[in-house]
Amino acid sequence: MTGLSGDGSYLSHDVSTDTSLDMSMSPIRPMSIDVFNTFLCKIYNQKFITNINILNINNKTALEIYQKLVKLNNEFIGTKYRQEIKKQVDALDLDKITHFSFSSLLKSLFHESYEFNYVKLLVLFYFCCDLISKCYSQCLISLMNSIQSWFETFLNTTFSDWIASKGGWNNILTEGCKNTFDLIESICIGSIIASAIFIIAKYLVK
Repeated sequence: MTGLSGDGSYLSHDVSTDTSLDMSMSPIRPMSIDVFNTFLCKIYNQKFITNINILNINNKTALEIYQKLVKLNNEFIGTKYRQEIKKQVDALDLDKITHFSFSSLLKSLFHESYEFNYVKLLVLFYFCCDLISKCYSQCLISLMNSIQSWFETFLNTTFSDWIASKGGWNNILTEGCKNTFDLIESICIGSIIASAIFIIAKYLVK
């Protein structure tokens, strides 16, 4: 796992020596972290990221997942939905963000019964990327570190458990390939984003 050091840089955590991880989950957990960190680095051009643990290109599954997200992102970034996520983050009251409120929000976005959808994954990643960027722009480094830590905990627990319940990343990649923007009706995308934004507003918007 990776995490932020005191100077704001990312440190690599060797999961191979972490005996606390269930071995059946170990391929899923570090992959979830790597995909997000690489996405964060791609979106923000390393604006506030140093020594990031870039996605291991030798991991074919992780690379395919990341490339899938990049392809969808290229279509998603110019839509009104991308701007809506940014608008919601801009409206957040950072003083209201606690471990409980942030964790509750993330758990509400992903539930075991929910079907996988790459759009929802993009909403999650963009929300967290924008929130981390907002903390950085306001020099709230301590809060930024906390949010990164809380999010990585979520990726290592609830999110990875959810991935596992869907058959793992390999299965999700195969099933998710049909979920491109060409095949998702606009009303479906709007519904997904509206639901996510409602949850964000419920917990964090002032």
